[in-house]
Amino acid sequence: MEKIIGFCLKCKSKGVELENAKIHKTPKGKYMAKGKHSCGTTVCLLMSEARANELIASGYELATT
Repeated sequence: MEKIIGFCLKCKSKGVELENAKIHKTPKGKYMAKGKHSCGTTVCLLMSEARANELIASGYELATT
């Protein structure tokens, strides 16, 4: 499974890997990955539909809200 890399706003760390990441679809139809960082905060990464479909195909779960 491919790693999802984001930016932590709490500790200002660049290139953090999201733990237990899931793909979410926003009410406006956009896609984002949500996961935890080691400092305890939730990290979100906005992405295109094509990128979201690649990650879902590689094994990430599409979360239902």
